[in-house]
This record gives sequence, C-alpha cells and structure tokens, in this order.
Amino acid sequence: MKLVKTLSAIALGGLCLPMAHAVSISDDVVKLGVGVRLQTRAQVADSDATNGDEFNVQNAALGKNDPVDFSIRRARLMFTGSYGANWKFNATLAADGVDRSGTASASRTAVLRYGWVERAFKMDGDMAHLVKFGLDKPFFNAADVMSSSRMLFATKAATDSFLNPRGVGLSYKFAHPVFIIGADLQNSPTARPATSFGATDSASIDEGYWYSVRAEFTPLFNAEWFDAKRSESYVAKEGHHLVVGLKYGVNEDVIGGATPVLRTLTTQTGYGVDVLFHWNMLSLYADYLAFTTEVEDVDGSAADPADVDGEIITAQVGYAFPIGGDYVLEPALRYALIDLNTDIDNVATNYTATADAEHGLSGDEIEIGLNLYLDGHNNKFTLAYQMWNAEEGDAEASIIRLQHQLNF
Repeated sequence: MKLVKTLSAIALGGLCLPMAHAVSISDDVVKLGVGVRLQTRAQVADSDATNGDEFNVQNAALGKNDPVDFSIRRARLMFTGSYGANWKFNATLAADGVDRSGTASASRTAVLRYGWVERAFKMDGDMAHLVKFGLDKPFFNAADVMSSSRMLFATKAATDSFLNPRGVGLSYKFAHPVFIIGADLQNSPTARPATSFGATDSASIDEGYWYSVRAEFTPLFNAEWFDAKRSESYVAKEGHHLVVGLKYGVNEDVIGGATPVLRTLTTQTGYGVDVLFHWNMLSLYADYLAFTTEVEDVDGSAADPADVDGEIITAQVGYAFPIGGDYVLEPALRYALIDLNTDIDNVATNYTATADAEHGLSGDEIEIGLNLYLDGHNNKFTLAYQMWNAEEGDAEASIIRLQHQLNF
C-alpha cells in the first residue's frame, strides 16, 4: 500500500478551511472523508404541569421557563472511508446537547459516537452480504437509524424516544436491489450497576443483550422505488420511493433495582412497522412502535410487577417547492399519539420526566414546521411549533424551535 504520509495532517488541516463539502483524501488503497455536522438551536417553551403550575421543560421540574434557551443539538466530527474494495469504516466524535440541560457545562466533552468496521461480500446482481463490528446503532428503529441530518423537523419522530440503543456488537445485513434484511447483537445499552449483587443474591446471574431483526422492502419489487439511504425529506428531488419496514427487538435482562441486595432484571420488547413514501415534492413518513416492559425480581423477595404495554403512532408529511436558485421552501405537519401504558386510560403526566426532552409523555402531539433549504440538507433552517396535551388532566406544552444545520 502506498499511503500518503501526510494524510492525517492534510485531513486535520482541511478542517480549518471554509468548505461547503466534505474533505476527501485517497490513494490507491485507502479513502478517507472528513465531515462536520452542526445543529444550533434556539427554543422557547411554555408548559403547565398536572397541578396547573408552570413546568420547566429544560429541567423537567416545576418552575418558570427561560425566555429563550440556546443549545447545540449536534456537534460532530466524522471520519469515514474505505480500505480496498470491500472494507468500510466510521469513527465519529460527538459533543451533542451542549447546554441543553440548562447548565453552562452540559455535554461539552467530545466522546466516541460511532466506531465500526464493515466487510462487504459482494455478489452478482448488486447483492451483498455485509458484516459489521463495533459501536453503532442497530438496524431496528427507523426514526433513530435515519440520520438526523435528513430530518423533516428540528426533532426526530416520537418513536425515536423509545428503544433507541447504541452499543458495541455484531451486525449482519443482506442487501438486495429491492430489499434489505438485517440482524444485530449488542451489549446491553444500559450500564451495569457498579454493585451488581448482594451476598444473598445469585452472583451467577448474567446481564442480557440487545438483539433485533429488521427488514426494509418496496412492495412494488422495483428497484426504482427502493431507497437504502432513506430520508424524511427529499427536498423536492424528482423521483419516487415506497419503502416499508418491519422490526422486532429485545433489550433482555437489564440489571437494576436497589443496592446492595435487591436486584431486578428488566426486559423490554418492541415491534412495529414504518412506511416511507416520496413522490417528487411530497415526502411522507409514518411509524408504529409497540413495546412491552417486563420486570423480574432476582431473589423472589417481592412479587414481580405487572407487565407494562405501550405504543407510539406518528405520521408526518412535507411538501417542498423551489423558490428560486438553489433555495427550497418546505412546510411540514406531524402528529403523534403517545401511550406509554395502554392498560391504564387517562393517565395524568407532565410533559417529560427527562431534562430537555424533545417529545412529551402519554398524550397527543402536533407539530407544524417550515424548512428553508439553502443547499439541500447541507445548509438549512427549520422553524417548528410543537403542541402537546396530556392524556388526562391540565398538563400541556407549547414549544417553538428554530434550528440551523450545517452538514458537510
């Protein structure tokens, strides 16, 4: 291999140049691309809690909201490339959510977001077996797997909020011109407690894994209608796609509970279907995710709680039209029905129990958005207004998000 010795220096130096496209360096064997993704946001929130008092969305607690909250949703430095004809790799550093929790020091440290190597075993007819190992999202939750750089709104769909793991493991895909089938096995996405078991517990109990399967296909079985790199918006691009996804995943035997004696094993199972449709200026996406949470007491000292079933249904549509030059304007609409416990009706809950969440808990959610694309998804502004009402009670939220994305 004749690898240019100054490869790293050139790549890092290229980051300092004001470019609109990713830096790419290659020789006869190795290709390296360097990219940046920045999503900067201003947010105005108004929310009431179940008791009628003001609810602070930023901190998930009773209290007043700031007039405006500024944050960086995504800050990523991406190194992607290939080695030879059959190997690909990705190493992405991220400092996401800067200042989102309401403190000046929040999430300013870069961490490894993705780090994987993939080997392709190519076949005739544009088919291939793909084997990947490393840190990545499993091929399961479509709303989570689709890149945030290609979102229709300033947030992902509500189905992204649940069963969205990212861990180290093994992935397999079979890619065909009209379908993809994949399976993943990963470490549990939930960190194992420092003190796993007390003296009276069985130290032989193992923590489980995440495993899942997913299939994407076009029901028309025509390659022109299939898209392996799906997008929530096609930015008025001429063409058409119809892709259906089926998914099933299990996060098995996550160790939890009080220390040092009582421990629980929690298993969460999810399944669903999603549909993406694109016809020239129209982009439509719908997603259904159902999940069950089972909790088992390790030593049998307490009765196992009842299983909890939940489901999320979401649908969104955008219509993009050119307004001159490279500029494209796209109004958008999204609706979500969120029910985190289908066995209990009329649950009163606040907007969120997690600091600065992007979607509410059980209730109805409507979002109205407007995108201005200056250079497709590479340079765009998104203005979105979200309205959430609790399944029961007076809790509600109204949130305005203005977000700019630079992605190259």
